[in-house]
Amino acid sequence: SNYSVSHLEQLPVELLFQIFDKLDAVALLLSLAQTCHRLRSLVHSYDRLTVDFTLLAKSHFHCLLNVIDPHHVTSLTLTHRDETPDALSIF
Repeated sequence: SNYSVSHLEQLPVELLFQIFDKLDAVALLLSLAQTCHRLRSLVHSYDRLTVDFTLLAKSHFHCLLNVIDPHHVTSLTLTHRDETPDALSIF
């Protein structure tokens, strides 16, 4: 088979979750989760998401709302801005 497993995929879950602790929700849900099945599964089971809507681009805002599980969010920063008018009403 030509399939090769990356070194990142081979790390234990506990270590991957420590790495996830350093990443923001956009990096986790919109980037890392798109790389392979195992990482997607781990990202979607990760329950310590930090979400900061104050610095989020509008395009990422709507994408993130479609994939985020509110039960997995441990830190949430909201603001009322023209770029993300729906943020406060959603939460």
